Amino acid sequence: MSDIGAIGVNKVKAKRFGFYFEGFRQYNSWAQAENKQNIMKYIWTILITVFYLLTGYSQGIIDDWQKSTVSLGVIELITDVSPEGKEIKKPIYKAIGTGILFYVKVNNEVIPTLVTAKHVFEDSLRKWKPAELQLRFSWFDDKPVDEYFGFRLPLIEGGKKNWFAHDNPEVDLAAMPLLIPKGVDIGIESIKVQPYSQIATQDDLYEGANVFVLGYPGAIGSEYWTKALVRQGIISWVSRSDSLKSKILIDCDVFPGNSGGPVFYIPIGIGKDGNIQSGGEIKFLGIISQRRFSPTEVVDSKTQNPILIDSIGTKLMSFESIGIGIVEPAMRVKELLRSIEKELEK
Repeated sequence: MSDIGAIGVNKVKAKRFGFYFEGFRQYNSWAQAENKQNIMKYIWTILITVFYLLTGYSQGIIDDWQKSTVSLGVIELITDVSPEGKEIKKPIYKAIGTGILFYVKVNNEVIPTLVTAKHVFEDSLRKWKPAELQLRFSWFDDKPVDEYFGFRLPLIEGGKKNWFAHDNPEVDLAAMPLLIPKGVDIGIESIKVQPYSQIATQDDLYEGANVFVLGYPGAIGSEYWTKALVRQGIISWVSRSDSLKSKILIDCDVFPGNSGGPVFYIPIGIGKDGNIQSGGEIKFLGIISQRRFSPTEVVDSKTQNPILIDSIGTKLMSFESIGIGIVEPAMRVKELLRSIEKELEK
């Protein structure tokens, strides 16, 4: 392999944080508090979250996770206009997916490892099987996409894949150890990776829990492809029988380009036990796999009849996002990384 590589692992210290808007959400329920004790809980939540906002502490926490979130994309030629007014073709980096950096440990060597959704690397339904992609590290987010194209990420070399898929074909996860040849400048002394200790436990998986998502959705425009976009939501559904290994549904708008991006649990608001919580450890919940759509028939504005697209009566359909994202759980990510370690130690 080439261009990407293994350096050290720095443990991410658990921190406490808050988001101001969550504090004000609690205000809406203030009138429903039944006694002074509950009212004091709401007041403390507001005060603590405002404190974190004023000190900038919450932004620092997000920055930590953004450093280990990377963009995956391709180089495309676009038509532009030169200062002389002539049309020219110029290359541009186009984000198509997201990934997060964990690590594998092989023979006591720590190797940064990219984790993403499998369909970012290969998707038979879309006939998508690139031999290589480009990878942009987060610390290059000050460089525009028409000047900096990232590092070459060879997915296939000599007819063999450089990446690993989860053993279960129904799990939409893939990972690739990143090896950097000596002398290659990646712009930073050590790659920011996430420790296994930050993986969510069963206590962090409950409906209504607050989450945030990092990713590079393509629809927002190329000027915003340089830095991972932060979106917030809640957990909408978890399996009652196997919450750690079953897919998770989140109420959060995600779009093409978010695929492979990390989802994190925010320990603020109503906890699993029903009590108000105002801080704690952020936990890695999983990887964005897909979003859900609602199909709607497209009708003629005058006749209100369905619009047909061929002679056999196939109807033109519109697919609108219903705001639900599907997440491959963090334990599946851990399974994949452990299986890579075993494979590389053979």
